[in-house]
Amino acid sequence: LGMIDRPQVAYRVLQFLCVLLVPVAALGVNVLSRGRVWWSVATICLFAYPGTRGGLDLGQNPVISLCIVVWGWALASRGYNFAGGLVWGLFAFKPVWAAAFLLVPILSRRWRFFLGMALGGGGFVLLTLPVVGVQPWLDWLKVGSEANDLFFDDAGTVKT
Repeated sequence: LGMIDRPQVAYRVLQFLCVLLVPVAALGVNVLSRGRVWWSVATICLFAYPGTRGGLDLGQNPVISLCIVVWGWALASRGYNFAGGLVWGLFAFKPVWAAAFLLVPILSRRWRFFLGMALGGGGFVLLTLPVVGVQPWLDWLKVGSEANDLFFDDAGTVKT
């Protein structure tokens, strides 16, 4: 999307992609619930959820994140822990979410899931390097460090 010259076109492409992903996420809900939630009902509920509309209107990506969460967990619930981890590795596009969700396989001791997530995320990062280089990732680490410092300043806690 970042390579599209015209922001309005990129915005519409993302909207279209997210509209297509709502039924995909709903299918994941169906798989995760082992058929107890019908695909059609899950699709309608996801489209009716106010956050979906907000994400579509603002050109944001919560539907993409939802697809990653649901399908990764659906695969893991069916015994495909490594594959579920690979799907969750796609959270490399949102490193803060990746760090937060990395706790799930660690705390639940799903080591294959953890390995899949680490390899999937690392592979995703490596795929971006020929396109964007190393600097954006280093910039992200710097911004994250600055945000961490700001958090400690705002919270009034002492840094160690």
